[in-house]
Amino acid sequence: SLYVGMLSQGIEIATAKNDYATWRHVKPPAGFGSARLAPHPLAPTGSSLPSGQINDLFVASDGAVFAATNAGLAWSRNQGGSWKFVRGRDWAGKIHGLFGGPPRGWNAKRIGKSASWLLGEDHLTCITQDSGGSYYVGSWQTGLTRIDKSLRTAKVISGKASKLPDLYVSRILALDNELLVGT
Repeated sequence: SLYVGMLSQGIEIATAKNDYATWRHVKPPAGFGSARLAPHPLAPTGSSLPSGQINDLFVASDGAVFAATNAGLAWSRNQGGSWKFVRGRDWAGKIHGLFGGPPRGWNAKRIGKSASWLLGEDHLTCITQDSGGSYYVGSWQTGLTRIDKSLRTAKVISGKASKLPDLYVSRILALDNELLVGT
C-alpha cells in the first residue's frame, strides 16, 4: 500500500491491487465534542485520526501504519481501515485554551483516567522503529518519546540526560543498535 500524509486533510491510501488508480481518503472527524466545535479530541485516547495535519507516516515491521500529527500519535493495524490515537501530556491544557474554554461538563481528571500512558506532548514531528520493535517519536518541545512495541508504555527522553542539543526533533533514523536524531 501507498500512504500519503496531507498537510491538513488526513491521509490518502492506494493499493497495488488496482495499480494505485483508486485512492481512499482517511480524515479526522469534522470536529470533536458534542457540538463538534473542538479542532482536536477532548480525550487523551480514542478511535480516529486526532488531526488532519500529518507530519510523518511510518509503516512498522508488522505492517501497522503510524501517523505523527499535531494532536498526538495515531495508528492503524488494518491498512488504514480504523485508527486509534494517544495524545501528549499537554492535551488537557489545549482543551482549556479553546476559544470559550472547555465544553460544559468537561472534566480532565475524569476523562484522563482512560489513558494508561501519554506522549511527551501533542505536536509530533516524526516517528521510527528500532530493531527491537520499540517506537520513537520526535516532538517540537519535549525531545523523544520511546514507546514499547506493545503500545502499552511510553518514556519521555529529554533534558540533560538525553544529550540532545535541542528538544525540537526533526528526524529520527534507526540503525542496527543506534538512533540518529536530527534536532
